[in-house]
Amino acid sequence: MAAAAALSGRAGVAAKGLAGGARRAILGRPQPLARSALMRSRRVTVQARYAPSQPDVVDRVLSAVPYLLPFLDAFSYGRFLFYQFPSVKAMVMPFVPMLNLYASIPFAG
Repeated sequence: MAAAAALSGRAGVAAKGLAGGARRAILGRPQPLARSALMRSRRVTVQARYAPSQPDVVDRVLSAVPYLLPFLDAFSYGRFLFYQFPSVKAMVMPFVPMLNLYASIPFAG
């Protein structure tokens, strides 16, 4: 404690450069924050419930739309592949009605 008495009012500034043990010896042990009565009485309860029901068909279709839009947009770039490999064209023929619907929307395709 002799070192603390030797330091002036700027003890905190001088103690910043010291190691942990020496800093505690100069500045003293920090006091824990007092907990107010409001903090002690407030409790938070979190509950999670599992809903075993399956999503509806509408929810499934709407969740597939963000994946279908880029897929349908890529067909215009694949036309060269379809000319070169007719078997690939036969695999994507089920998507042609959906592609026609996508192309009929203005500013979409």
